[in-house]
Formats: sequence, C-alpha cells, structure tokens
Amino acid sequence: MKRLIFVVFMLFTLSACSAGETAKAVKPELDVPFSAEAEISYGGEECTALIQRIQSGRWEFAITSPKPLEGLIITVANGETKLKMYDLESISDVSGEAVSMTKVFVSAYDCAAKDGEAVSDSGTLSVSGSSPFGEYKLMLGDDSLPALFSVDSCGLTAGISRFSPLERGEEEPPDARIVE
Repeated sequence: MKRLIFVVFMLFTLSACSAGETAKAVKPELDVPFSAEAEISYGGEECTALIQRIQSGRWEFAITSPKPLEGLIITVANGETKLKMYDLESISDVSGEAVSMTKVFVSAYDCAAKDGEAVSDSGTLSVSGSSPFGEYKLMLGDDSLPALFSVDSCGLTAGISRFSPLERGEEEPPDARIVE
C-alpha cells in the first residue's frame, strides 16, 4: 500500500513539474515577404499601420491612424529611411517617434526571422532573441503566424493581424495604404 501511494505521489509530482515546462521548438519560417496590419504602441504613443516586409531590411509602413499621421508612409531600404506624405518626400537622415518605432520594429523582426530561438511554453509558441535595440519576443498564434511582437527595452509592442505571406518578388504596397 505504501509503495502504491509513493508511485501515485511521484507520478503526480512529475506531471505537475512538466506542466509549465519550456521546451525548444521548431521555428516556423519567418524570413518571408508579407503584409499585415499592426496596432503599435511605442514610447507612450499608439498608431495603426499597414506593413509590408519585402525582404530583410526592406519594409514599408503606411500609417492609418491617428488622424495627424494618417497617410504617412515610412520606407526602410538599404539602411535608408524615407518619409512620404501625399506629395512631400524626405530622404534625409530623418528622426522622430514614427521613424524610431520603424527602425526598432524592422531590426528586431529581421533578427527574429534570421536568428531567433523558438520555444514552446505551455503550448504557446514564441521566438525570442537579441537585436541591436534590445531583447525581443515574437508570440505566434495558433496558426504559427506572428500575433504579438515586443521589444520591452524600447517600449515597443505590436499586435499583428491580417498577416498574409506574399509571393517572392511581389512588391506592390498594401492596397489601402494611402488615404487621400
């Protein structure tokens, strides 16, 4: 009887210890062109953007809200950041919250796609690692597509929805990107 109680106790203990265990997982392919919508919080500011990743280091963010930034398009390519709003364009070394947010997002996501480590924690799949802007964490949804992205050291959090992989070479911007 004592032996039976001991075996049941050990089984219970072992199963309880493994319930919240973190395990390495197979990382889904993240280094792909895609379009998505993102609700981004950065430095206490919030915006919504249609984003397109053409390839590593080549992105476009079309801000759809708030109203004062609606229609702003931020393009990152070859280490250069361009701002465009309606017919005005700037290709100089630009700065500001929107540009900083874009640089943090692009750098961290590209690092996740290339070098991130996938783990499964209680059935939730995430990819984490380090970028030049700090530690990042990309949470994947039930469909293994990006759902929530954060770089805590910079105060960046982005909820990602309507994620749609693009065919390689498909470089047209999102349909609703420019509000006229």
